Amino acid sequence: MRDFKSGQGNNLEQILKRLEDYKYDSKGDRTGTNIAQAYKNILESMKIEQVNNKEDFMQTQHIVIMFTDGQANMGGSPKIPVDQIKNLCNKQHLC
Repeated sequence: MRDFKSGQGNNLEQILKRLEDYKYDSKGDRTGTNIAQAYKNILESMKIEQVNNKEDFMQTQHIVIMFTDGQANMGGSPKIPVDQIKNLCNKQHLC
């Protein structure tokens, strides 16, 4: 989102095309689902956005949707970074 908003990344049409073309079976024989790391990356991105443009951050409705198999077998519990995201939003009265 940061790249998109700053004009440094793909335009919306290109992003949607990349999502459409994504091969979900492309991870091959690698196994494991690190949901915690995905949420940590989201949290880091949100914190950078907050620092770079606090006004926009405060006016943005932050919505995170993640589709998983529900099995977090790597990276520890995703509850910790999810709680951190909630706290970040609550500090800004966004959630």
